[in-house]
Amino acid sequence: MNSPLQQRFNHKRSGKIIPWCLLTLGLTSLEAPSANAHVYLLGDEDGNSGSPVDLYVGGTLKLGYEDATGHASDDSVARRGYADGSDFHAGINYHFAPGWQAIGYYEMEGSYFRALRVKGHYHHNRDGYDDTFTHQLYAGIASDRYGILTFGQQLNPFYTAVGAKTDIWIMDMTGQGPGQGIDPHGTYDASYRANSLLSYQKQWGATNIYVSLLLPGEHFETPDFNRLRYSRKTGIAAAVDTQLTPDLSWATGFSVNRAGITNADEEGQKKFTQHMIGSSFLWTPEQWTIAGMLGHYRNFIPHEEGDASKPVFHNSTLGAEAYVGRNFPIEGAMVKNVEPYIAAASMRSSSYKRNDQFVGLKFELPHKVQLNVEHRFAHNTGTNESDVTHAQLVYEI
Repeated sequence: MNSPLQQRFNHKRSGKIIPWCLLTLGLTSLEAPSANAHVYLLGDEDGNSGSPVDLYVGGTLKLGYEDATGHASDDSVARRGYADGSDFHAGINYHFAPGWQAIGYYEMEGSYFRALRVKGHYHHNRDGYDDTFTHQLYAGIASDRYGILTFGQQLNPFYTAVGAKTDIWIMDMTGQGPGQGIDPHGTYDASYRANSLLSYQKQWGATNIYVSLLLPGEHFETPDFNRLRYSRKTGIAAAVDTQLTPDLSWATGFSVNRAGITNADEEGQKKFTQHMIGSSFLWTPEQWTIAGMLGHYRNFIPHEEGDASKPVFHNSTLGAEAYVGRNFPIEGAMVKNVEPYIAAASMRSSSYKRNDQFVGLKFELPHKVQLNVEHRFAHNTGTNESDVTHAQLVYEI
């Protein structure tokens, strides 16, 4: 099966954003699995318009609501409704020679509530979590024969091939590395995406190969760990994603980077070699969706203390995620289909244990609207996280 980027390169229609990430603008999203449809302003998705330029836009608007058990009096933004991972993207491909294209991508995120100054529906002064920021920004060359080469801020191959297969429910990704490291956006630690990433992708038959070189990134002052300064040096990442049968795909990959940690005064730097390695599958027989992932993370998941004089990361952490859902077509006036599901996520080290279980329903409504409702049962050591019910209304632009 083609990867999302390969699908767009072939003029076909091809996520999940970190929960606090809000409004997105982009040029071709690598993200899976919530593939976005496009509206073509120039050209078309089949490449038959005769235009040398394909220009398209698309995205989703989301409204989220959360209710944490034991917080009935909580007057938080989550309980009043917030922009829950909304995205908007636009893409361009320039066909400069037969079988060759120049491609570009820009994607930004931010709260539409914040943009409209709707008070009470976005956070103020929370270390930029709700501020507008670049999610992806890259350009490259695509060839029918030689593959796709891109450079800029883009998704890590580990997430693209491996992590995305279980990134399919609302409060997911708590059992995998991307987004669980010292950087909540998963950008500076290169877990979810990375700035200064040189990436190559090639499809051979039913297999996609990804190879990336991580170049040094800017330092990151951690908002949740006593203002420690994290800086990524260099690294590499690679992944293989194979379509074994028409309804079964399997992927494996790794990511390794060198990093340093200092206090806010930049004294006493500690150096680390961080790695993620994992494997996942996605099976969609008939009306079923079944997915699973296993991963190992070294010097990656941070301790809660956030003290540079102590061990900053758990030395070795094992993660797992699983999802089972079944779609029931209804084709009614108000509901087209419904998918009940169960899911689980786990992270374990010698001193940390996180186990989350989920139950949920996905309703596909008319006019490209979807309603998702989910409850998380949290069983964690070292945290005060509560059980949470999360509702999400999604409109596909």
